[in-house]
Amino acid sequence: MEERSMEIKVGILVIVSLALFAGFMVALGDFQTTPGIALRADFPASAGLKVGAGVKITGFTVGEVTDVQFWGGRQDEENGKRVQVRVEMEILPAYFETIAEDARAYITTRGILGEKYVEISPGTVDADRVQPGAVMDGVEPLRLEIVARDLSVTLSEVSRMLQENRRTIAEILMRINDTVKHVDDIVLGNADRIEATLSALESSVSRADALLESAQKGLGDGQDLRSTLENARRLTGRLRTAVPGVVDRVEGTLDAFGSVAGTYQSLGEDGHARILTILDRVEGVMVDAQKLSGGVREGKGTLGALLSDQDLYDDLRELLADLRRHPWKVIWKE
Repeated sequence: MEERSMEIKVGILVIVSLALFAGFMVALGDFQTTPGIALRADFPASAGLKVGAGVKITGFTVGEVTDVQFWGGRQDEENGKRVQVRVEMEILPAYFETIAEDARAYITTRGILGEKYVEISPGTVDADRVQPGAVMDGVEPLRLEIVARDLSVTLSEVSRMLQENRRTIAEILMRINDTVKHVDDIVLGNADRIEATLSALESSVSRADALLESAQKGLGDGQDLRSTLENARRLTGRLRTAVPGVVDRVEGTLDAFGSVAGTYQSLGEDGHARILTILDRVEGVMVDAQKLSGGVREGKGTLGALLSDQDLYDDLRELLADLRRHPWKVIWKE
């Protein structure tokens, strides 16, 4: 009876253990019960990608790799491209709708030495959605051995260059050291001047701040400035209206002057001489007239004496006033 009880307990323990193991396998293995949508990608190399590897979009697992095929440069009849490695994937329907036609696929690694998986860049949001079974362009994966080889070659070249130019590099370093010392001596020798310059600069900055503050206070809310701008705008409008008329008058004057100049040009040398003679005579007449008017104003000559005699002016004024009062005296004398 005790043996029977022990067997039952052991059997229950085994069943529970198997159930827990199956649960852990499902949880850690990321098993999916929903059927995925087929999607393919062509790569120059597989980089050790295996069947069952995960497929991620922006870090979220959205499917898995179902097959990795070596085509060896065979031409694809669907798109006419030559393919080295074709990877077939299944993507969950909820995530498949986020993949655009210009999406790209990458083979990357979890960590530095982790397992390989496929990362899909979903592409442009506004682009058309990719169709089931479409073939994506895959980016060549980063191969650590190639990177290590290139890095080793680069380090070797740098080491060789340093060995060959050791003397030149030493001279450059010595010159740099001398330059630093010289600059240090200049700074130490002119410490007072540098401090004074910095103080003057600080004072200038303070004055500029005060000036800006005064300007801001003077402007206030900007109403005066806006009024000035409005007046300037009106004045500009008036000038735009008046300028065409002034320009027309100036153009007319220039045209008249041009016609006169053309007429003067057509007279020839004799005509020019005559015009100059006439101008000289006119100038002489104007000088004589100016002298005559000056003599009259000074009371010289008969006309000047008459105009400058105040008694004669008064008598004439009284005579005219009397004639206005008694006009009959012109024809009748008492």
